[in-house]
Amino acid sequence: KATPAWRCFETTIRANVLKMGHGESKPKKNLGSGNATVLQQSFVLKEKDISYTSDREATNGVSPAIDVWVAGERWQRVNNFHLSEASDHHYGTALTDEGFVRINFGDGIRGRRLPTGKNNVVVTYRVGTGLQGNVAARSEFKLRQNLGLVKKVDAPLVAVGGSNQESIESLRKSAPASVLCLARAVSLNDFAHLASQNSKVWQAISYRKENCY
Repeated sequence: KATPAWRCFETTIRANVLKMGHGESKPKKNLGSGNATVLQQSFVLKEKDISYTSDREATNGVSPAIDVWVAGERWQRVNNFHLSEASDHHYGTALTDEGFVRINFGDGIRGRRLPTGKNNVVVTYRVGTGLQGNVAARSEFKLRQNLGLVKKVDAPLVAVGGSNQESIESLRKSAPASVLCLARAVSLNDFAHLASQNSKVWQAISYRKENCY
C-alpha cells in the first residue's frame, strides 16, 4: 500500500559520533600517605574548576569528575558511608569553603580505613566548568594533536547541562535547609528543600494539591 505524501519522513544518520563533556583530563596527582591508625582520614584536592558530572543518586544531582587510586587500586566513590561495610574500598567527597574538593575515607566500620603507605593515595581529575560549556550546535573544536584522517570535530547538537558553581551567598541560604531535612523528605517543606539542592533546579516550592488520589 502506497504511503501518503504527508506521512513521509526524513531520517538523518550521523556516523563517527562520540559522547563528549566539557573539560580537560589531568594526569595523576599525589594526595599523600595513608595511615591505617587514623579514622576517617581525608585529603583536600587543591585545584580550582573541577568538573562535575550528572549523578542521579547524589542529593545535588552531580558528583566531581575524579578517580581515586590507593596503592595502585581504584576505589569507589559513594555519596555517603551509610551502606558501606568495613572492607569496602569507598571514599566520599565534599566541597570546602574555599571551593576545593575534600576526599574522605572510612573509619574501619563504615568504609575501609586507608592502608599505611608512603604517597600511596593519588587522584586523577578533570577541569572545566560553567555555562561556557553549553556551546551551540555546529560549534567546531580545535584538536590538540594531529589525528591523521580526522579533519575537524564539531558538535552536531547543542550542548546542555553546564552551570556555574553555586556562590557562597547561595550556599549560606541552601545549607541550613539541607540540615533541616537531612536528605529525607518528611514534611511538605522538606520536598522543596531537597529539590532546591539539585544543581539543575534554580527555585523550588512545594504545596499540597487537594483531591489528588
